[in-house]
Amino acid sequence: MSCLHIVNRPISEEQLETLVASMSSNDSLLLIEDGCYLIKNNVLAPKLKAAKVLKIDATVRGISDTSSIDWVPDYDAFVALTAEFTKTLTWTFH
Repeated sequence: MSCLHIVNRPISEEQLETLVASMSSNDSLLLIEDGCYLIKNNVLAPKLKAAKVLKIDATVRGISDTSSIDWVPDYDAFVALTAEFTKTLTWTFH
């Protein structure tokens, strides 16, 4: 079973480690909304090599220099991506 893990806000290094530890090899991570800011964090960015980023959200936030990260170009592609996985999980840390 595969899962698309979605992060929509900035999280700490400890929270990211918890998330990554819960992922299987068939899972993927998608950064949307304010979660896109994680790719600008010098400590966290190296841990996000397999992450995907919703480009429309990153662009609105002035983020464009993410050559090492896969772009999901728009909302139609976001919907198509969710259909590729058995389930989705949006992480909400407090």
